[in-house]
Amino acid sequence: MRDHIAGPESPPLPLPSREHDTVAQAMAEAVRKVVREEVAPLRRQLEELRDEKRPPETAVTVKEAARRMSVSSRTIQRMLRSGELQSVPVGRARRVLVASLIQER
Repeated sequence: MRDHIAGPESPPLPLPSREHDTVAQAMAEAVRKVVREEVAPLRRQLEELRDEKRPPETAVTVKEAARRMSVSSRTIQRMLRSGELQSVPVGRARRVLVASLIQER
């Protein structure tokens, strides 16, 4: 059994002992336990807070409107041109008002 490793131009390095491996495994398990018990619940609480503070959705993309209405994006664009749906400009893009999607259903 080798007790060291060596590269072509480097001095030999000692291999970790079995004790080292046992300690490293114990430390890794301790970190996993802390994450499971401490961090995961905090992450869930943070997600709940984000959901509570998120404003209600008022406008969606053409693609999302099409998905919600189970039609194609082209159909949504036609409905926007004909006035069946309402939209608002957002920069150079347009967003479909959710209220107009609800009325259309």
